[in-house]
Amino acid sequence: MQPKRDSGGGRARRHATIGGRKMTAPQPNNENERLTLEFFATLGSGDLEGVRALLHEDATWTPMVKDIPGAGKHIGRKGIVDEFLMPIRGMFRPGDPKVLVDTIASNGSLVITETRGKGALADADRDGADPHIIACFAKSLRVSIVPIP
Repeated sequence: MQPKRDSGGGRARRHATIGGRKMTAPQPNNENERLTLEFFATLGSGDLEGVRALLHEDATWTPMVKDIPGAGKHIGRKGIVDEFLMPIRGMFRPGDPKVLVDTIASNGSLVITETRGKGALADADRDGADPHIIACFAKSLRVSIVPIP
């Protein structure tokens, strides 16, 4: 699979298994993409204090699902980490969920990612995977998240 060009002239990069062939992980083209990839790696590791440090103080996160703990708009580090991410983490088996970035593209401070949340709920016997498109703005060396429905 060849890298695709987005309409803004940036490069989109993918990693996945396609036709049995493993693709490479996306590599950042600039500091904003690097920061965004660091954010998702930290989020996937479960280091919520690390996530807190990477979030811009004015960041907002509004999950698109409505019937989960922490649903609704979350503002700032405390709202995102304490009121949303901590309850969500508690629903999963230890070490889950993971956040995998498949595609990344940017234009200035706007970084768009295609991600997959992967993991098993604590009371489930199978793994799940949920695709997401997430827009991040790199502001003052911090991430501000804007999920796209």
